[in-house]
Amino acid sequence: MDTIKKRLLIITLFLVGFTGNRAVGQAFLLSSVDGNETSIKLFFNDERDIITISCAKDTLTINGVTYIDTIIVLDKRFLLVNYNIRAGSGLHMRRSLIVTVKNNILCQALHITSLFSEEFIDFSKPVPSSNPISESSLFNVKFSINRNTASNYVLITHIHDEKKSIDSPKTNYERDNELTLNFDAIQNIFYSNYENLSQYFTIVDPKTQEETKQYLVGTFPMIQLGSDKYYYLKNEWYEQNEEGSLTKYSYR
Repeated sequence: MDTIKKRLLIITLFLVGFTGNRAVGQAFLLSSVDGNETSIKLFFNDERDIITISCAKDTLTINGVTYIDTIIVLDKRFLLVNYNIRAGSGLHMRRSLIVTVKNNILCQALHITSLFSEEFIDFSKPVPSSNPISESSLFNVKFSINRNTASNYVLITHIHDEKKSIDSPKTNYERDNELTLNFDAIQNIFYSNYENLSQYFTIVDPKTQEETKQYLVGTFPMIQLGSDKYYYLKNEWYEQNEEGSLTKYSYR
């Protein structure tokens, strides 16, 4: 199949997959880390709020998905999936997953929370109808990818961070920063640094919601985006929560 037909196939599947946001599948043709043409299939069941992403020998499952925001192929090798998840009142959350394929196994090159917005209404005092939001915050991450060599990439994260408060305007801020994530061609992940760990963590399993306590020791890839920190452990990305526990967003 020539390149034009391949692109038409991907576009057609993409449009069909998002018609009405129903439980349907899509397929995307990529070049694997091994240099072979590979197909990644994505299935979104909006009745169960579940995404499954699969290749020939592997499947990832993500729970709590409200809808898929965008899907983008990056440099023919990576698939970026932006999806929104359930959040509380006044909250809006989006996560970003970048996958590639090696030996017919899915590699999660990155899996983070890329958007968090919050709006707060103070009902302890009269609420003005013209502008009821007394405080708001927004943390938004977007991506662009560059290739240095045939197998070496960098991922540029464009970070927008802002806070607005009517009652405390001196605390307001609006910042735009860029952070470059390097690519580990052995583990096929993007990272900002490596960190030495030697401590206990409570690890939450997204499939069972069970918690286990594990002692982690060693040097691990990590990503630091603002105050958010992620560790790459045993072929999975984990977010470190405020209380120190670790949570991953997907399971096999």
